[in-house]
Parts: sequence; C-alpha cells; structure tokens
Amino acid sequence: MERKSLLRAGIIPLSMVVFSVAALFFWALGLKLLALVSLFYLISIPVRVVDTWSDMLGPESIGIMGIFLAIIGGPTIAAFYMFTSTWFTRLICPFADIEEYQYTISESIGMAAAAMLSPMLIAPSGATLLMFAFYFCLIRYSVFLFMMFLTMPGTFMIDLFQTVVEFPWTMLQTIFVINLVGLSLLASFGIANWAIGSLGALLSL
Repeated sequence: MERKSLLRAGIIPLSMVVFSVAALFFWALGLKLLALVSLFYLISIPVRVVDTWSDMLGPESIGIMGIFLAIIGGPTIAAFYMFTSTWFTRLICPFADIEEYQYTISESIGMAAAAMLSPMLIAPSGATLLMFAFYFCLIRYSVFLFMMFLTMPGTFMIDLFQTVVEFPWTMLQTIFVINLVGLSLLASFGIANWAIGSLGALLSL
C-alpha cells in the first residue's frame, strides 16, 4: 500500500475515536442534535470506505442519514453534513483514488441540493418517510447527473447507466433503514407527525 494510503488508513481509526468521543460528549450535555450529527459522521467513515472500494452498488450511509437530518435538524444542517462528510470520508479513504474528483464534486452538490430543497418535499410526500426519501433521492441523482453532463459529457452515458442501477439499490437500503429505525429516531426528537408510508404507494409511482 502506498504511503499516502497508509496515512489515510491511520487517520480512519483516529477519526472514528474523535467522533465517538464527540457524540458521547454532546449526548452527556443534552445536545442531542450535535450528538446525532457526530454519530452520523462516525457511521459514515467505515461505510464510505467499503462504498468507495466497491465502486458500484456499495452500502449507502451519508444519503440515508442526510434524509433524517433534513427532517430533524433542517435543510442547512443536513446539507452541511452531507457535503462535508462526503468530502471528509473521501479524503481519508485509502481507496479514494479510485473515485474521480468530479464524481465527488457532483455527488456532494447533489446531496446538498436535495437537502436544501427538502422543505418543499414535505407536502407532496404527505409527511411519509418513504415518499420523502424517494423525492429526496430523485433530486439528489438528478442534480448529480446534470453536474456530470456539464463537466464530463464524454462519460455521461456510463454515468447515466450507473445511476439507473444505483437508484433502486439506494432506495432499497433506505426503505430498510426507515422501516428499522425511522419512526423511533424521529420520536426521540419529539417528532411525531410523520408516518413510514405505504410501500405500495411508492411502487405505484
């Protein structure tokens, strides 16, 4: 492994310790939102390493956690988390050189754009998590493809194919996480006016 990759590999456990301590510290102070953001940064590190290594159809973390943050903390916090965690985990990942910088730029902007537009998604989603997540991902990937078309038109058809494959894979993981912890996570922050939603309604789109 190259020296740069070894350095990145050494930063990973250190970063995880820092975010673990931060999450516990904020939780002890009663700052639940900051504790959650720190926990999400912590989770994103190992998941992003695997995702970058797999290159395609890897595990999703930042996008899913950003959806929850958009509801719990608001669009600005969600956009900040998604943008910075995408870049931070890319910079410390030993396999980061596999991923083009333009891909990271487009991905981070797509996520941040979806987060900033998320308040507009509440009404059409009917305050159901599954529909909210679907519209959120639709904006995220649409902005990503638009950015890739503008900056790397020569590979757009490949990027389009990969996105068509990745979108349902991302949604499957999102649906699983929402059903597993969605309502309980929102309830822990006193948010009770959301429902999981119907999978049938989602599939009928």
